Amino acid sequence: MAKINCNIDELNRFAEALEGNRPINCSRDGKWYVENRIIYHVRKLFGYDHCRLQNIAKICAKQLECFERQSCQFGGDTKLVESQKAQAEAHLRVAGAADKIFSKSKKMCSKQSELRHRMVGLKYRVEKVHGGLDKQGVDKVLHQQIADEMAAWKQKQKQYVNKELNERDWLKVYEICEYQEFAQLVMKDKKLQKELFDWAIRDNNQVEIFVEFPDVSKRIKKCLLAGRTGRFAGQILSMKKKQCEETVKKDVRLRFQIENEDLSLKSKKISILDESHEIRLRGEYRITVKRALEIFANKNLEVGNLEVFGGDRRVAKQDIGILNFNPHKLGHFSGRAGVYRSVDVSEPNWWEQLPVFEIIEKGELEKRTGFQLDDSDMPQWIGMAKSTYKNVDFMDVDVSHGFIGVAKKQSDGRYRIYDFGKFPEKFPSKWYEYLSFIVDTLVASIEYPDSNNFYPSRQLATVPFVLTEEQGRNMMRKLAEYISLGREKKIGFMFGRENCAYMPQNILSDKSVLGDKVPNLYRVHFLKTEASNPYLNKLFRFVKWWPKEQQPGWITVILTILGYHRGIDVNNDGVVNKTSLKNSLFSTSNNPEVKHHMYNPSYARIRIQKGEIHGVLSGGHGND
Repeated sequence: MAKINCNIDELNRFAEALEGNRPINCSRDGKWYVENRIIYHVRKLFGYDHCRLQNIAKICAKQLECFERQSCQFGGDTKLVESQKAQAEAHLRVAGAADKIFSKSKKMCSKQSELRHRMVGLKYRVEKVHGGLDKQGVDKVLHQQIADEMAAWKQKQKQYVNKELNERDWLKVYEICEYQEFAQLVMKDKKLQKELFDWAIRDNNQVEIFVEFPDVSKRIKKCLLAGRTGRFAGQILSMKKKQCEETVKKDVRLRFQIENEDLSLKSKKISILDESHEIRLRGEYRITVKRALEIFANKNLEVGNLEVFGGDRRVAKQDIGILNFNPHKLGHFSGRAGVYRSVDVSEPNWWEQLPVFEIIEKGELEKRTGFQLDDSDMPQWIGMAKSTYKNVDFMDVDVSHGFIGVAKKQSDGRYRIYDFGKFPEKFPSKWYEYLSFIVDTLVASIEYPDSNNFYPSRQLATVPFVLTEEQGRNMMRKLAEYISLGREKKIGFMFGRENCAYMPQNILSDKSVLGDKVPNLYRVHFLKTEASNPYLNKLFRFVKWWPKEQQPGWITVILTILGYHRGIDVNNDGVVNKTSLKNSLFSTSNNPEVKHHMYNPSYARIRIQKGEIHGVLSGGHGND
């Protein structure tokens, strides 16, 4: 057995064995060997030769990823440049030999697709000077073909309201076609095509990173970062050639807010090719690149101590990038003290303590709200009831979310955006947990910024309201109350009643804010909704099957079986009250407009589409 470890001689020996059509196999620890002829023929006889080929694919992928993780260097030390060129040639030789072998097996189509992407990515990454490829002029025929495919893809994306290619999309088409060999590969490979359009169009990330660093882009997607980096395209994630002493290095970087020795903060782009690199964040919070990526990968289970912020691009960029900030604690983690430094919501302008999520111009605010704002009388505050949902064909109850957005005018005429959401401290991760989740009452907390800003695969419904200075401050006071209750664990998340969508409706409808001027945005009968979860949907269909007069009884029976009496104990000044779905208005109200009615985030979309309320529908990052 021989282990390669990106060694040029071993790579060439491996390639020679593959080119010689020898029965090569690979072990789990990355070693390759010539398989016994009898075993090889028995494997082929019973149709299991693809298992051997998959082992070869794994070792090829590992070697190509290993080489991708090395910063590509240009100029400087001639020996180093020549060594890198030789490595590139050896990797391409191995990949080319493996590609020919995979072509003989239909079961290797997926692995062959990944291999070809890595091969062409390597060529463009090392460029012509190292035996690869440079970007070329755009071929008109190929440009039209890519544009046609992109247009067809976009028509199928349900979250888009405007499904025509926009100016930004056409720019992406041009960028794809500059990589001519890659563009030709995209035309042949539908799987690769979808991955590219998801990355570059839906998520709004850079084409060049997807092409030249396929494994790094895959890592970004797996870590749930693609939607975050694309939200602030080019600001957070970038591919860069940087002068380092006598040489130029090409790598992929993420922008972090780092802390200097004098405790001052600055924004810095950090290479993520070496995941062992340690970063010092605010509060002397030290983590490696690998740990940072793991925190984002685990976001669906634990909110973590990192989040992405767009900051103020006009001023110093110290608040742009990945910050040490826990969205549920509303503060940073102090590595020195081992505690969270949360914002003080008792302060009059407490929201000014928060890091800047984003600041937008008047034109962008008009686009998001559908308002035509008068330059001479621009509102100081705009409150927004927002909701996201994955399905636009029915009123989805489980893959949807409601939250409240705030636009506060600055002295320069731009608006600072704040988005707050209500979430249970623990969210279901398995299908069967959803069945108890619909009846449970869980401890909740308020999140800033709401993570649904980073879900471009969902459609967004925004219902805006212009507020006076007094109304705006009252809205923020109500938000502060929610945050304080969450910190004291006195606020519950109740799927059937006081859920995520209840908060924006409740705050904006408060007498001190807009009162009765706010229409019903989300409240709808439980049985008018549907669910993406198949098991939950079967429960809905079962109840709907019965005659209408019997349905309320069946709702009670099912909720009782699932345990809707479960709740949380809330201590208010020494008096302990139990909050549960069973004793909520959902179950106890005699008002037919309230009993068995829930707050469904998707209902706002229905009302906007019917013209019953003013609102704006949009989807994808920068598409509508």
